[in-house]
Amino acid sequence: MHKPTFKRLVRQAGIDTPHWTVLRPGDAVDAALASAGLTYPVFVKPASGGAGLASGIARDEQQVRDIPTAAGELPYTEFVIEEYVPGGRDCTVGLVEFDGRFRTLPVLDVTTSREFYENQAKRDASLRTEHCPSVLPKDLTAGMGNWPGTCSG
Repeated sequence: MHKPTFKRLVRQAGIDTPHWTVLRPGDAVDAALASAGLTYPVFVKPASGGAGLASGIARDEQQVRDIPTAAGELPYTEFVIEEYVPGGRDCTVGLVEFDGRFRTLPVLDVTTSREFYENQAKRDASLRTEHCPSVLPKDLTAGMGNWPGTCSG
């Protein structure tokens, strides 16, 4: 669940991922964004953890600072700030081992009426629609389960 490590591995495998940087307490927000070539809006999320907690779209420096405070007493001290990609859709590809071989499950994609697929939409099924198999075009989903050297399928 350490997103910076995963994003580095994805890039090394030649898979596209939004530009990003890591922000830690005391870091200068605008300097960190500038060094990564990021401009507003950006997406802010904990470097580790999930469920959309302490995550959101920031349109200025103050919002970048405010989103992590939503973590309250959660132990998040490192955040990923990444390029905001409007209109994106969350997709999941399950991986199972069967007879010693890894197999990918069909692509599942999620739509929501929320600004992004955040914690409330993940917990309340009435706020999301899941499509499995995905309703996205096949040329878009074809490579999602084919990470080179990892899966067969």
